[in-house]
Amino acid sequence: MVDFASVRAVTVDVLSSVEAARSNDMVLYVHVLKRLGWVLEPHKFGLSLVIPDLYAMPPFESYSRMRRKLQSEGLFLPDQRTLSVRVDCEEDFREYYGSC
Repeated sequence: MVDFASVRAVTVDVLSSVEAARSNDMVLYVHVLKRLGWVLEPHKFGLSLVIPDLYAMPPFESYSRMRRKLQSEGLFLPDQRTLSVRVDCEEDFREYYGSC
């Protein structure tokens, strides 16, 4: 079970210090893993994660959802380009599924 308070605290810490994490959940998750002490090693294709116990990894979706929750409250908003793309996608979604 994931502790809501610790997920929020780590997410707020990362979003307040890494602006790119506000627009990209993968960037957010990489910085969350670093904050939690996971080892990320350079690899020729990017970063390689040393996973001692796969089941002990923090769930990606928890941090992604926390980012969305914080942004819905008006905190740590993404850059303007990302925000406009998200608004457009939301409008398309509502238009498409609103007629069902």
